[in-house]
Amino acid sequence: MEGFKAGDLLLLEHKSASKIDEAYFERLQLDSQLLLYSLYLSRMWGAPIAGTLFNVIQKPSLRQKKSESEAEYHQRLRLEMNWPELYHRRFLRFPEMRLQEIQKELWDAKNVIAKARQEGVFTMNLSLI
Repeated sequence: MEGFKAGDLLLLEHKSASKIDEAYFERLQLDSQLLLYSLYLSRMWGAPIAGTLFNVIQKPSLRQKKSESEAEYHQRLRLEMNWPELYHRRFLRFPEMRLQEIQKELWDAKNVIAKARQEGVFTMNLSLI
């Protein structure tokens, strides 16, 4: 594991995706949910999270035929899919700048909520309209 040392704390994440390429892993590095996990766990354990170990498997593109049973479909998947090529393991480090940005975003969101509570005025969630 290049760039990590014994004793480093890592998140372990299992994912599936239709397409796995470099762009996919670049997007994972910026995933807000994983960054929030990292921030929470680093505070809980009192040590920084060095990064994430991703186990990613590509979803099969083969679909079950109308004429085949579930068992027949699974057998065809086992025979036709090149499973080693569909499995990817990657270690990714979180960019420190992105961790700082997500902390600021959390702080700003907390302040907006606190102000709304103080003033008794909450904005409408326009995504529900």
